[in-house]
Amino acid sequence: MKLLLVDNSKSSRAVYTPMLIDAFRRLGVDVIVCASRDDVAQQIQAKHTFDAVVLSGSSLNMSQSIEASSISKDIMALLLFDDLPCLGVCFGMQLMSVVYGGEVERLEVERDGFQELTVDHHKHTLLRPPKCSAFFHHQDVVTRPPPDFVVD
Repeated sequence: MKLLLVDNSKSSRAVYTPMLIDAFRRLGVDVIVCASRDDVAQQIQAKHTFDAVVLSGSSLNMSQSIEASSISKDIMALLLFDDLPCLGVCFGMQLMSVVYGGEVERLEVERDGFQELTVDHHKHTLLRPPKCSAFFHHQDVVTRPPPDFVVD
């Protein structure tokens, strides 16, 4: 499997995105990391074939004012690889929600902890193993998913 990962983290503060990349690579996934618009454009021009796209988390929040340049690489990946499965992690999911017509709001109180996940591999090929524990830290929440999105 070949995966395009759009890295939204700040390299000096990145903790979770490197762990995500490492986890995919331990599963034998060929991960191509794009940290800039130029990186995404280079992958498009090279006509590389990917099996899926992942939009990583970030210290940015969709509920706050964001410059278009901060999210342009994500939007490029969504538009130009629109026929591929896409996983949005935290900020990545918020961004996908807003781009496709959903709504994101600020939580009154930050939430963090661990969530047990059970994955149906008939529907989701990116997530393994079928049961795992995932850490979360959220300041925003998708309050209305985009039309035609299915909430799992």
